[in-house]
Amino acid sequence: MKYLINYKNKRFRIGFGDFCEKNYRLQTKNSIGLTDEGLFVEGKKYENIKIESNIKEIIFIINLKENPKYFELFINGKSYGIFNFTIDKIYGLAAFRCGSAIINTSRSSI
Repeated sequence: MKYLINYKNKRFRIGFGDFCEKNYRLQTKNSIGLTDEGLFVEGKKYENIKIESNIKEIIFIINLKENPKYFELFINGKSYGIFNFTIDKIYGLAAFRCGSAIINTSRSSI
């Protein structure tokens, strides 16, 4: 999933997951969320990876074929690591107060 964002300030969250429970803002066990507070992988918080105003492109390369499933996170072309997850259903998710997001998805059978 590729997110092209226009982040101005305040709350901004993008990611993917099965669903997003009310008031949990992509921070629960059923979601992966990159927010202005940090990266949340099924509830685990990585404070050193956040959405900031200079970010324009975020890419999640998601591998569902391997076990465990994993994704690699790229921010403005730089890799921020590979993270395992267990979510079965995946939907692109975004929530923000000030800004915008364009979500592009692609699927490869390779």
